[in-house]
Parts: sequence; C-alpha cells; structure tokens
Amino acid sequence: MHAQVSKQVNGVNAENYVRRSPEGHLYAIDHSIYQDPAVYQAELEKIFKRQWVFVGLEVEVPRPGSFKTTWVADVPVVIVRDEDGKLHVYENLCLHRGAQLVRKTCGEAQRLTCMYHRWTYDLKGRLTGVPWPEKFTEGFRKEELKLSEFPRVESYAGMIFASYREDIEPLPAYLGEAKGLLDTILAKGNIELLGNQRYHVKANWKLFVENTVDGYHPGLLHTMIFPDKGWEYNPAQGFCRKFRNGHGLLQWPASKMPESNWDEETHLPVALSKARNETGWDYSVSIFPNAMVLQIADIITIRQLVQKGVDQVDVITYNLAHQDDSPEVKRHRAWVASGQFGSAGIASLDDKFAMEAIQVTAPARYKDTLLLRGDLAESGGELTTEFSLRGFYEKWTECLKSA
Repeated sequence: MHAQVSKQVNGVNAENYVRRSPEGHLYAIDHSIYQDPAVYQAELEKIFKRQWVFVGLEVEVPRPGSFKTTWVADVPVVIVRDEDGKLHVYENLCLHRGAQLVRKTCGEAQRLTCMYHRWTYDLKGRLTGVPWPEKFTEGFRKEELKLSEFPRVESYAGMIFASYREDIEPLPAYLGEAKGLLDTILAKGNIELLGNQRYHVKANWKLFVENTVDGYHPGLLHTMIFPDKGWEYNPAQGFCRKFRNGHGLLQWPASKMPESNWDEETHLPVALSKARNETGWDYSVSIFPNAMVLQIADIITIRQLVQKGVDQVDVITYNLAHQDDSPEVKRHRAWVASGQFGSAGIASLDDKFAMEAIQVTAPARYKDTLLLRGDLAESGGELTTEFSLRGFYEKWTECLKSA
C-alpha cells in the first residue's frame, strides 16, 4: 500500500480500505466496505451529512405550499416551497416529541401540523400554534422555535440538492464538468415528471453507484438486450470518465431504430426511437454521492439512492420527458423506461441480481475488489475502463478522511 499519513474517522482509517500503486494511484478497494457497520456510520456522518445530496425535483414542488417527503440517508426530510417561492428542506420531525411531522408522500398545504399533539408550523418552518399554550412553563416561547432546516438548498437543471454544511461550495461549482451533461439530458430543467418507481436492493448503496457507471458489464450481463436487432453496444466507440468530486460518466453512441424498421415481435421496445432522429449520445452520469442521471435511447431517468442500512438500499426512479415533447413521445418514454429500468425491467433485474451476488460475499476474507481497467494515471478512456469507479472512491476516501 502506498505509504501516507491517514486519519481516523469514527474509528475508521480511510486509507486502510483502499489499495494504491507506488505512485499513489487508487487501484482497488477492500471488499469489506460493503458490510462493515463502522464504515457505514462514517459514510453517514462524513458524506451524507456533509456533502450535497440529491433530494428531488423542482417539478415535484411547483407552487407555494407544495411539499414532498423523502430521505437524506437515514434522516426523513420534507421539501417545502414557501409563500415567496423559496425552497426549504426540513428534517421531517416535530420539535415537541420528535414525531414524524409530514406523513404524506407529497401534496399541498398552508401549514404543517403534527398528528400527535397538533403542533403547527408555517411554510417557513416557524412554530405558529400549540394547543393549550397557557399550560407551558414561563420560559416557553413558540416564536423562538423553528424546524431543523438544511442551511444550504440549491437547484440545478431542475434537480434539488441539500447540504447540512453552511460552508459547502456552491452547487454549480460542486457539479463542475457534469453541469453541461445535466443541461443536455434534462433540457436545462425544462422537464416533466412522468412518474416514479421505487424498488429495494439487498446490497450496499455503493454497489448501485458502481453498477450505474460500470461500462464493462452491459454487453456481458444484459444479454437479453444487446443481441436485439438494431441495439448495439460497441465499447470502442464510447467513453468512461471521472470528474472532480467523485462524479462519473459513461457515454456511447445512441442506437436508434426508426419506427418504420421496428417490429414489435422481434425487437425490444427500447430499440424504437420516437424522440431522437439524429445521431447522438447515450449517457449514464453519477453525481456523488446518491444521484444518477441517464439518457438511454428515448429513456430519461434520474435515480435517487436511499440507504436502508449497510446492506440494503431503496432506489427511487424519476422517469422524465422534455416539456416540449409530444404526447406520443411522452407515452413512449414512459413505456420504455418501465420495460428497461422498472422494478421488473429487463436491465434492473439483471443489475439487482449482480449487486446482491456481490453483497453476499462481502464477509469473505478476500480483500481486493480490483479497479484496474485503464491507465491509473489518466482520467478517462474507452467505455469498459474503470475511471468513473476509481474517481468515486477517490472522493469517498477524501470524505472519510476529512476533519
């Protein structure tokens, strides 16, 4: 292992979980990071409670009073748009006894009221009403109480991110080179939400990130897809890249079949293109730590990871269309997204089984999960290289070593 000074984080020595070449380049990770509870707790504290975390879409909270509940790792949160149009992300609990404050998935409200003791808050998080206030002690001042709020909330291309850190760099700077990709895929935020799907994977959350930007497996694992006529996977024509802050990219030429050539009896739905008539690219972009943005054929989808412990993760998918798409194209996008990436989608099931196959071996004595494809000193290469995975773990190590 490359010798260097390491820091202890919650009892976790970050450098003990990675392997480095003599030049200091990361080339492997310890297989135990998928099942070590101490590593998982360090991730919650040093990644999900210190970095920008994806929480939802602006189109889900379009008007004053709109709200949506979700999670930041193990913390339930609620996104609210106040009367002035400002977005807030609050920890979803009442200040009185800590009961979950908002229980609906989404909706609209003029105020937020706890079911337990009917404490009421306005959209700016201020406590405005308590039953029988005269019974509280003399020092109780409801006007001094406000919901626990994420100090930083910003959006880019319609995606909402939140951070517990007041001093974190602005979101556009954090996204860096990934910004242009988000602009392209998400039409600079001019998107429409077609629907959500949610499914559960019995695997560590990092395995899902790895899978999304691993260009080595698709042509080998997804054998139901790529032998299909009109649907090719040519690694030599694609790219894999790592960006600053742990973001990653897979990019390959889009395989598009005009409707006149498509046969429903012999071709998969994803091979049919209704929205893309010119030569272009397919993309799989990971935004550290918990978001993935994909454009594959006519599919536009965002994945949000919600950790459910060291060895389980919930995946929330946002299936999207561009606002100016025709109704026919929107229906097609929804159809192919469900068939490809839904809970029973052709690709999702393959990936789920593969990730769970890795998770069950995590307690083994084997230590090195190898990430050796591609020149260790470079930042990008052809599609099956592992630059995006190495970039993710470089950021992961940096976070766990942070003060």
